[in-house]
Amino acid sequence: MEGVGSAFDEIVTLRQAKQLIRCMAHEQSFLLLSPPGLGKSELVYEAAREAGLPCRSLLGTQIAPEDVSGIPRIVGERSVFCPPRVLLPERPEPFCLFLDELPACAPDVQKAFYSLLLERRLGEHALPKGTWVVAAGNRLQDRALSGR
Repeated sequence: MEGVGSAFDEIVTLRQAKQLIRCMAHEQSFLLLSPPGLGKSELVYEAAREAGLPCRSLLGTQIAPEDVSGIPRIVGERSVFCPPRVLLPERPEPFCLFLDELPACAPDVQKAFYSLLLERRLGEHALPKGTWVVAAGNRLQDRALSGR
């Protein structure tokens, strides 16, 4: 079976990737890279469903950086970024955040995704404890929504 590349650049099967996500995604972000059509997205939705987590998806190629980081507002004499509800809902319960088409999105959107992937936060706002962060996309050699 064709596999996917993980954050550690190891080749694993889809089944193994799903097990890794279920066991570790509450504390370790993942990047799944594979040719198009292998089921990366379905794998993430299925793993979240099996864990009882709602899955919220951002399609990197169809959003702007402010759709991730939020829009500033003035509070007193400072500007504060207000992240979108899809990323920081009113009730701070864990969820699965799926960042799809990461390699193909604009560089500014990729930069906005980095704090989610690396720090599990948006500016001064941390994602709820136990939240999964999983990104996916096609490999560069696939030449299908794979970036520059």
